[in-house]
Amino acid sequence: MNKTTSYDNYAISNFRDCPRKFYYRIERQLVKVGSKALAPEFGTALHIALETYYANNMTEASKEQSLLDFVGYYGPIYVASNGAEIDDKRTPEKGLDLLLRYYSHYGIEPFEPIATEVGGVIELRRDLLYTTRIDLAAQWLSPPGVYGFDHKSTSVMDGIMVKPNNQFTGYISTLMETYENVLGFQMNLIGVFKTDKQKDRYTGKMEPREIFQRISTTRTSKEIAMWKCEILQTVDLIDSCRDMGVWPRWDKCQPYRNARCPYHDLCITQDDEMIERLIELGAYQVEEWSAYKNDNDTEVI
Repeated sequence: MNKTTSYDNYAISNFRDCPRKFYYRIERQLVKVGSKALAPEFGTALHIALETYYANNMTEASKEQSLLDFVGYYGPIYVASNGAEIDDKRTPEKGLDLLLRYYSHYGIEPFEPIATEVGGVIELRRDLLYTTRIDLAAQWLSPPGVYGFDHKSTSVMDGIMVKPNNQFTGYISTLMETYENVLGFQMNLIGVFKTDKQKDRYTGKMEPREIFQRISTTRTSKEIAMWKCEILQTVDLIDSCRDMGVWPRWDKCQPYRNARCPYHDLCITQDDEMIERLIELGAYQVEEWSAYKNDNDTEVI
């Protein structure tokens, strides 16, 4: 029996960023020690709070519990890291304020939650699966239909692209295989800023920031079919790298502002013994990551 291989957006995106990055994170399961910052943990805490809120029918009690869940997760992380990393945009108090303002801003939602943390599996071919996890699936009231939601906290509201977007296409494909009458997907943006105002680039005046925004997107069946072909092509490239034992380096060493790839030190070290030494010294550690867990005949990638 052929083993089934599973990928998700994280693995595919790592390879498309740089095959060598895919090798270190997915193949070797390596994570740079100390690379986890407050920003992603803050976002995770907001996700946890919103999951509590929507999973429990958006009641006043669920609001209160969501605030407790936020503090319960993020509070200890903030206290532990605050000495080394000062981030006045992402304090526990800021998070609680954001959540309260979020609930006030949206008030009575135009939908009913169907499920949170919706897992999905798409069979691209008999031996290949693509997995997804959607933050929220909701039944829109008018016009009736299903929307998926992805909660995202960010300090850069401009330039968010929902199409083309590999992750969202996978989400919509999952929804279409799970529910009838899928209307599309929504990026649920939550802005994280130091202040509520910013200078208008044209007038120079201080104007209120847009803290909350929902961006809708859709996909046609033709677009989803093309997306599946693109994923299969990427997987073929991954298989080729694996077969040859060669993982090319692409010029993506600084994909984010003021930050370089966490695997830069490994990438510039050509000596395998030196790489192992960096791991032994604790600069990098093994952190298991898997897209999908199945029986013993499933190879997890």
